[in-house]
Amino acid sequence: MNARQKQIWLTEFQLNGFVVLPRFLPLEFVEAMRDELLPLLESEQAKAEQNDWGQGRARGRLSLHIAPYADMLKGALADARYRANPVIEDLVDTILGQGQWKRGWTVVEAVWRGAAHMSWHSDQKLEETPDIDAPHQPLRLTDNIPRVDFTRTVIAIERHRRENGRPPAALADLVPRELPELPVDPVTGRDFRYETDGIGWRVRSEADVSSMASANLPDPVLDWARPWEKLAADR
Repeated sequence: MNARQKQIWLTEFQLNGFVVLPRFLPLEFVEAMRDELLPLLESEQAKAEQNDWGQGRARGRLSLHIAPYADMLKGALADARYRANPVIEDLVDTILGQGQWKRGWTVVEAVWRGAAHMSWHSDQKLEETPDIDAPHQPLRLTDNIPRVDFTRTVIAIERHRRENGRPPAALADLVPRELPELPVDPVTGRDFRYETDGIGWRVRSEADVSSMASANLPDPVLDWARPWEKLAADR
């Protein structure tokens, strides 16, 4: 991992608390992991249904520890790129400190259609489930889709500001150094809205996120600004 890329990801983590890693693993490797994992999930689902979901988190929900299967199959799920990726571990060392963490193992959370409501780490709010015992479908997944390109844009603006002492005059100034191409808002199909006074900046989606059933207020994740005081004043 080159120093500039590492600093980009660390800046993203500092701003958001998470890092988006586009095209981090080869597609064929991800497909190989899927091909190993899917039969395991289907088998566990069949066993859970035979047991009337007596040992699952709830009806229609499984938490599957995949380490024993990976060790047995010795395939993609046991590959070091997934099991102990050096790039990920370098980032974790930098964030948490060497020797301050230990490697765990992935527990796959699987939710099938018609799953029962789960009150912790929920993918559907209780108020969105009038009858918590009735079958329902996850709602949270699509809510996060537009945030990936938006996050990349926010990180690129802030990186430009830190490196040049001022924010870009326009989003087009981020191409090609900070971004290979200008992201398009997947909700509206248009460019993200950007404005700056040469010191502070603001970028936002023009989508009417307040109309989403899952939101009571416009989503602040799709409305970023620097400095914070300007954003607070605008609200």
